[in-house]
Amino acid sequence: SAGGFWVSLYVGPLVKFDRQTGAAAAHYDSGVESVTEIVADPRNPDLLWMGTHGGGLAKFRKSDGAFTFYPPDPNDPHKGAGNNYVQEILLDRRENAIWFGGLFGGGLNRFDLATETFTRYVAAPNALSADAIAALHQDDAGILWIGTKGGGLNRFDPAAQTFAVYSAPQGVPTDVNGILADSDGYLWLSTNDGIVRFQPDTGRVDRRYTAQDGLQGDQFLPGSAFSVRDGALWFGGTKG
Repeated sequence: SAGGFWVSLYVGPLVKFDRQTGAAAAHYDSGVESVTEIVADPRNPDLLWMGTHGGGLAKFRKSDGAFTFYPPDPNDPHKGAGNNYVQEILLDRRENAIWFGGLFGGGLNRFDLATETFTRYVAAPNALSADAIAALHQDDAGILWIGTKGGGLNRFDPAAQTFAVYSAPQGVPTDVNGILADSDGYLWLSTNDGIVRFQPDTGRVDRRYTAQDGLQGDQFLPGSAFSVRDGALWFGGTKG
């Protein structure tokens, strides 16, 4: 974000840091347990969108420090998030929309930034394999890759509105906690059973790494995957 960067602790306020001084410039109490993930609005520099623990999806206006929350609406699924607990949020590369989900269910959610309406995809045969979402990634073709808790890896084509599921028969562990792409087009998945390399073209895992290969352990954590400019991929687990 221009002029600063924004962080939130697991339990605590939203904090703006001054890039030049490295000091906290402002604190904002959201009124919920925590802010989990933050993305900048691509069309409005005054807005941040964030997942929260306790308030569903949230909008933050930098000019006056105001929060707007979009919790589940039991009367209309188009007016609220699928769950109050949102851990994963992703800006669509092609459309004016946000995709999000959470570890406690609610399915895959799409939020239209123009109309502020929701579309929800829930677990069903020939559709999303599990409602608990741990990781989201969108490739250059606009395909969404969804890491689930209990349902392996899902591929969703927003244009065709079709899902494909990759699980044990394709070598994908049950819990996919992180998804990163490398420069060759492979997807690297951090899971509860090590790190695996997945080939989107074949729909199969071709490499697997565990603690025996020098990893910190076999269990990796949601929200702990990051790629850097030099091409390195970083994953966090229960032991580092």
